[in-house]
Amino acid sequence: MKRQILLFMILMLGVTLNSCKKKNTKDDSQDNTPGKVFVTVDLEGNPAPAGITIYLFKNNTEKDSKQTDSQGKVTFENVAPGSYQLRASHTNYVGEQNFDLSSGEQKHINFSLGST
Repeated sequence: MKRQILLFMILMLGVTLNSCKKKNTKDDSQDNTPGKVFVTVDLEGNPAPAGITIYLFKNNTEKDSKQTDSQGKVTFENVAPGSYQLRASHTNYVGEQNFDLSSGEQKHINFSLGST
């Protein structure tokens, strides 16, 4: 009888330790570390001027907007992982581009606006 109790106690200890191990395991699919999106804008292959507003949308909701610098670039920081869309328009030019951002990713996007 003592042997059965000892075996039962060892078995329960193993189950308890295994249960604790599973609870402490990090689930990487839940990692929501923000990332950065670096955008370089051009107008049909030509450098974009400063001052073009680039809009960042998620689920058809505007999340942020920035204006291009003198090199036609913008940076969106602290962007949560997910699916996004860039939108912009400039005199006689328009553009939209979809992209996905993973946790902690630093994504570089060439965003070309086409003539209307």
